[in-house]
Amino acid sequence: MNQYDHGIYAPSIRKNNGTYYVYYNAYMTGFYYSTAKNLAGPWSTQPLLDMYGEELLIGPAWDDPCPIWTSDGKAYLVVSKTDGAWYPHLFQMSEDGNKLLDGDLTTMSENGVFSMDGTIIWNVRTSEGNKYYYWNGYHYFWRTQVLPESSYRGGFLMRSENIYGTLSNGQPGSPVINPSAPAAARDPTQGTILENDCGEWWFITQSGVLGPEGRPISLVPVKWNATDGFPILGLDPINGAGQFDWNGGALRCSASKSTLETFPQGGDNFTSTTLHPRWAWSYQPRPGYWSLTELPGYLRLKAFKQLTVGNFHKTGNMLVQRYFRSNSIQITVKISFANFAAGQIGGVAHWAAGASYAYLSVLMPETDTSFTPQLLYASSGANNATATVPKGQTSVYFRSVANYVGTQNFSYSFDGSTYTALGSSYTLASNDYRDSMIALFTYNNLETAGAMDVDSFEYCFDHGFGLKCA
Repeated sequence: MNQYDHGIYAPSIRKNNGTYYVYYNAYMTGFYYSTAKNLAGPWSTQPLLDMYGEELLIGPAWDDPCPIWTSDGKAYLVVSKTDGAWYPHLFQMSEDGNKLLDGDLTTMSENGVFSMDGTIIWNVRTSEGNKYYYWNGYHYFWRTQVLPESSYRGGFLMRSENIYGTLSNGQPGSPVINPSAPAAARDPTQGTILENDCGEWWFITQSGVLGPEGRPISLVPVKWNATDGFPILGLDPINGAGQFDWNGGALRCSASKSTLETFPQGGDNFTSTTLHPRWAWSYQPRPGYWSLTELPGYLRLKAFKQLTVGNFHKTGNMLVQRYFRSNSIQITVKISFANFAAGQIGGVAHWAAGASYAYLSVLMPETDTSFTPQLLYASSGANNATATVPKGQTSVYFRSVANYVGTQNFSYSFDGSTYTALGSSYTLASNDYRDSMIALFTYNNLETAGAMDVDSFEYCFDHGFGLKCA
């Protein structure tokens, strides 16, 4: 629970000889890759090996890998060393993609020093979001950096007919080590260029500025310059430099349009016996402490102690969805507290991991021998509020409403029709590159006892056409 900001950054997916490969670095543990014949799985995962067959379990030091297989069957991996110089290195790989041929675990594990492994292909610090492509006879290397003379963040594209570049005399480059002094620290942004099934080219990118939704993602049309063969991102003005169009261009082909109604966020009535992929566990779930089958039609979360008592960020049983920024959002959750135990708290939260939070919950008091539940609003700003639960009531509707700028308020209802506000306004926030997560949670710092049963989760948002529920 102390690994915020230490997850997976900028992985890459490629296909070679009928197999999909995903390469990624777990920030604190090292190099990994996963393979599958079908994108839907099953997937197998294993550590990448160094030139001597040792598992590259290193951390933190390297990040943002991307593989490429050339037409002659050779394999390469570009990846940045994220401490010290922070340069991108191009490694030769075995043809099956499981081993670096010019990388040594011992020297690659040295933190804060210049690495002599692989070949440095760009001596500018903070080269991130690395991507390698092969288009129309050219190798293209995409990376993100900051211009040395300004604080401008952007993506930069280099190309050559040779994977190690072309020397000034026209000869192909080759694997070399050419150390250079690090440049001044810079901050990057990230993105990639892709072609869909209809032959349309697009640039998908994230903003470097965090909002309550995390890093905003944009989809930008791409045209190819007929004169120099470089892609132009965005609008194509007279001077040939692409300009972003934030008005939202329509996907032109039917295959693209058919996916528009599918969102990664949305509601759930928990009738399935398997958890919908739109959900994620904030922490590694404990076996036996959640279920979709013990009470059919409900998600059951069982309560146990917080890792650090009184610290909401150390709540272990927490299921989350991403916050979807729009003109407004409305989330309605129906919860049964019939199986709560003394000392248990459970409900719905907006949560900037490790930073701030606000939640509306059911509280079963520890010292109340009549086990009379209360409603409790709490936030990191310590603006707590309570409400009484009618005698005999065993379920409640919690509602959260937020506007575009992230001002959020909770309310509750015992009949699903009339809602009463509780608590103060909370400003949605992000932290450690994560958005303001929407969480279902429960804990009990008195004992490991009690269960929260979630009947339904409704998620609605407004993109200018009224509130629509996904």
